[in-house]
Amino acid sequence: MIQPGNFRRRNKMRLKNLKEKIAIDKNIKCNDQGN
Repeated sequence: MIQPGNFRRRNKMRLKNLKEKIAIDKNIKCNDQGN
């Protein structure tokens, strides 16, 4: 059985990583448009 606390913490980490990935993708797109 999964402990809700660990599950929530993992989800938060995944969300954070996803947001960072999206930010990086946006930066790359902006750089492509700038060049």
